[in-house]
Amino acid sequence: MSPIGWEVGALFTLFALALWFLPTYLKMGTTTIPQLMEARFGRGTKLMFSFIIVVMYSILNLPVILYSGAVVFENIFDISGIFGISKFTAVAILCVVIGIIGGCYAIFGGLKAVAVSDTINGIGLIIGGLMILFLALALLGHETTGGGLVEGSSTLYKPNPKSSTHGLRGMLLNRLCRGRSSSRVCSSTTCTGGARISPLYSAHSPQRA
Repeated sequence: MSPIGWEVGALFTLFALALWFLPTYLKMGTTTIPQLMEARFGRGTKLMFSFIIVVMYSILNLPVILYSGAVVFENIFDISGIFGISKFTAVAILCVVIGIIGGCYAIFGGLKAVAVSDTINGIGLIIGGLMILFLALALLGHETTGGGLVEGSSTLYKPNPKSSTHGLRGMLLNRLCRGRSSSRVCSSTTCTGGARISPLYSAHSPQRA
């Protein structure tokens, strides 16, 4: 539930970025955050920021993306069964192949190719996300009351006698907290989000003399 909450909250941040921050970036002639850092704070800040981002993505983001993509391909196409290898070997090979193809696409296609692919992915994510929402509610209604979408939606708001909080908010907190206090979860989520978007706001701050 926490990734869903993060992505939904990011929607409003992206609106602010597009309406207020992006025009400033375009006027400065910058297309990447490292370029913006160099224009505002100098080359040293740009190199430090780029190094941190590369390390963070290499350790945190890329392994998860490559592994999840490889697992999906393995489950759909049964690569291990086709070539007679173990699932671990198939997933490892798929991670390497996906990484090479993605790297070549980004390096040789440039920023425009990445922007085009992100636009297509965004449209697909919106359509798929809405489909998952309605299909999940319909399945919930079918499994609980034998009904459909409406019954599934109403099930989310039914009070849980085992919980101190009720309704949709209680359900979300129960799934997110898992025994921890809601204040700890909210504070950790807020700190993570602030650290993630802080470069945008620091870059937009008044230029130093």
